[in-house]
Amino acid sequence: MKPPPEKSSPPGTLVALGFVCNKFGIGEKEIAQILDKMRNNATNPDKWLPWKISRVMLMRSEKGEGRWQSALIMIHREALHERIRMADGKPLFSLIGKIAEEIIFSLLTLYERLLRNFDFKGVSNFEAMWLLIEDVFVPTVFNILIRQWHFGLGTELQGESCWYLPTKSQGVR
Repeated sequence: MKPPPEKSSPPGTLVALGFVCNKFGIGEKEIAQILDKMRNNATNPDKWLPWKISRVMLMRSEKGEGRWQSALIMIHREALHERIRMADGKPLFSLIGKIAEEIIFSLLTLYERLLRNFDFKGVSNFEAMWLLIEDVFVPTVFNILIRQWHFGLGTELQGESCWYLPTKSQGVR
């Protein structure tokens, strides 16, 4: 049996944001559009926003290198917000959209905070991520859904009858 790695390094904040953005269909094109929109609305955008997004810039920032790391995190967060809460530049008035946004941004913020203090010595990234998913993220989602149950349709968000959460049947999820 191979010994566990001495020091594992889980994905950073920007990698996690990129993963979530990808799951919402947000790619480089959409990130570039958000950057343009933010540059047009900002006073003195050259001070805190890049001119354009490049793959090299993203790769460097994902490794924790480069000048624009915090700006790219902000741009990705804005892209997620727009995808969840806007349609064609206009706000969506959706109760479930509100809950989805709360879940996503709560989990991302929680991950970012845990990343700073979590000791991954001797644990593979796979094991560490499953630990976070099972013991931190799923209970957090459950908590948010329970607090927001009144926004659902019928029993959609109510405890054991909530169809958004995994269940066990015959000992299998």
